[in-house]
Amino acid sequence: MSLDLMGDRWTLLILRDLFIHSSCRYIELRKSLTGISPTLLSQRIKDLIHNGLIEQCEKADTGHVAYKLTARGKQTKPVLVALAQFGLPHIDGRVPDKAWRTFTDK
Repeated sequence: MSLDLMGDRWTLLILRDLFIHSSCRYIELRKSLTGISPTLLSQRIKDLIHNGLIEQCEKADTGHVAYKLTARGKQTKPVLVALAQFGLPHIDGRVPDKAWRTFTDK
């Protein structure tokens, strides 16, 4: 069941960004997720909304449409932190993922 909600490629990274930034616009997610196609990002966002993990909102400062975690989405944090803590020591000198490190330090 959990993999059905969060097991698709890019989904964990979208959730990570929403934990780090509280809310993100589509364009902010595109910049952060280097290599994701616009179509795939849109589909992942729709899936996360459908599964009740994120919701569409309005950024208070700009009025732009953004996405943020729901209460259910926030419950995924221990899983994401555990995965990051497991994986980060095993990157063997590859490019470190600062966003994951920032996320696990919070």
